[in-house]
Amino acid sequence: MNYYTDITAEKALKCSLEEALELMKLLTPNEPTKVDGGEALTATHGDSCLSAEYYPKEQEIYFFAENYGDSSAIPDEFIARLGALLTKLGLPHLEFGVAFTGDRHDPGSHGGTCFRISAEGRMVEPKLAWPKPKPSRKQKADS
Repeated sequence: MNYYTDITAEKALKCSLEEALELMKLLTPNEPTKVDGGEALTATHGDSCLSAEYYPKEQEIYFFAENYGDSSAIPDEFIARLGALLTKLGLPHLEFGVAFTGDRHDPGSHGGTCFRISAEGRMVEPKLAWPKPKPSRKQKADS
């Protein structure tokens, strides 16, 4: 069975080419690659598999990781710089959805979560707390 972790930002962000190149440089030392028939630039971080795609005509940058995304490996410098862009845009955070999937539907093979990168330049993960179970009628009667 092959397992996958895909990460997708909730939206694209407005930014200049210079801001996009700064963010991309924090993902890889290589020059961005042209994609979509030369309409966009992309750069991918080797450890986290996080990619940034910038569309100059729209002046928008979008973030995602395909197949083997690892949010714990996103560079701290990138998170801080993205936080600065969020502050400039007046946004409190950028939320990312995370999907855990596989090529078979085995028990426990699929799931998901999310995280946010805040304007303060921090990664924030949600706290999941299951409600405490209520005692059954039988348990109440026995006590």
